[in-house]
Amino acid sequence: MANTGPDLITEIKNSAKLRSLGNCPGVPVELGRACYGTIQSDSGPGTPITSGPNMKRMINEAIGFIGSSSETAVWHFALKPTVHHFVVVPWYQHESPHGQAYTVFMAYENMYTLAQFIDRTGNVVPSAENRFQMGRDAIYLAKMFSELLTSGTAWEDYFGRVGQAQATEIQYWKYRTTTLQSAISKVRDY
Repeated sequence: MANTGPDLITEIKNSAKLRSLGNCPGVPVELGRACYGTIQSDSGPGTPITSGPNMKRMINEAIGFIGSSSETAVWHFALKPTVHHFVVVPWYQHESPHGQAYTVFMAYENMYTLAQFIDRTGNVVPSAENRFQMGRDAIYLAKMFSELLTSGTAWEDYFGRVGQAQATEIQYWKYRTTTLQSAISKVRDY
C-alpha cells in the first residue's frame, strides 16, 4: 500500500534538511513547512494541559486525531516553565496492530540533532524505551504526557541526559489535517 504513515515517516527520516535540525523550536517550524509546503503558525496561546483532576481528559483531547486512515497532521507541543518543543505526527497503522499511531520528533538545543534522535546515536538521547520509534500508540503518548507533568525524573527519561527539569504545563497546537499523499510529496520537495 503506497502513501501510508510509514512512507511519510521514512521521507521525514531521510530528509537531510530536517535531519540537520539542532534546536527544538526548529523542529515544529521546519516539519510543518516540510509537510504542508508553508510555515504553519501557532495561532493563539495554544491549548494547555496541566496536572490535576482534568489532566487525563486534557491529554485525551490533545492526542485525539479526527483524520481518516489516509490523512495526517503535524502537532506542536511546548513545555513550560523550562521550554522544550517537540512534534507528534499522527497516522493510521494499516498493518497489525491496526489503529492510530504517533511518531515523536525532537532535537535538543546544543545536545542532539533530529538525526541523532532518529538514529538513536550519541550519549545524550532518551533512555532506551523512550528513543525514537516509527510509531507509538495512544497509551504510550498519554503516559508520556502524564509523566512529564507529574514525575521529577520524566524530563530526562523522555528527552535524554539534558539536565533535570519539571514541566508544569504542556501547550499544543494542532496544525490542519492533510492527506498522506500530499505530505509525502511535499516532504520530498522540501
